[in-house]
Amino acid sequence: MFAAEFARMCEDAGADMITIHGRSRSMMYDGTPCYREIAQAKAAVSVPVIANGGIFSAAQAQLMMERTGADGVMIARYALENPFIFSELTRTPCTRTILDILLAQMKLTSTYYDESFTLSYMRKLTSYAMKKRKGTKQYKAQLYRTGSLEELLKLLVLIFSK
Repeated sequence: MFAAEFARMCEDAGADMITIHGRSRSMMYDGTPCYREIAQAKAAVSVPVIANGGIFSAAQAQLMMERTGADGVMIARYALENPFIFSELTRTPCTRTILDILLAQMKLTSTYYDESFTLSYMRKLTSYAMKKRKGTKQYKAQLYRTGSLEELLKLLVLIFSK
């Protein structure tokens, strides 16, 4: 019931929309989201409620919507691992590859930030993109040893051109 009470407080304070992560701090990123808490919060307010937590596919997004009555879902950390989740959710084909996306992100980031920040950010992004891909574990140490954007570019092509 805590989520419902807090949602009412947020609405009373002027919130136009509320996003609820359906897991407790102790659960972190594991376990089944607390659908009932989200549903109770949704029932307690008139503003849109967006549900988050444990959504890794269109089927899981649909389940979240059905069990909570939420007005929408939010994809967080998983989008870093699989940016194509949005294509799946919207049933909109995406012709870009993960390599295309990473290269575009590197170019965009380096436009606004220095090389040190871009390297750090792109290492993290690449690490997520490598998750659960066969044969990429061997490149993880190499990824974090890259010392320039040129080195990183070569490694990205090596990893994601397969």
